[in-house]
Amino acid sequence: MSEELQFKNINKPVLEIPHSELESVPNSIFKKICPVCKTGFLLVYRSPKTLILEEYDRCLLCGQRIRYLDINLLREKDGPSSL
Repeated sequence: MSEELQFKNINKPVLEIPHSELESVPNSIFKKICPVCKTGFLLVYRSPKTLILEEYDRCLLCGQRIRYLDINLLREKDGPSSL
């Protein structure tokens, strides 16, 4: 893990972007590459209580917060359990 990138963007403003516009990680429907640091991953979190996909995410490496503008489409892809 690159120490100079670790949590570098944790206090930056939330970036609002459609999930569909992000670069995908091979063999994953939801996991994307961070558009800011280009190295970290966005996993698309689930609510621990309801298991519904969350609208907000954070890069595991640089800490950049992301708001998915197309979260309702993601939830539809995830199936009826998330509606």
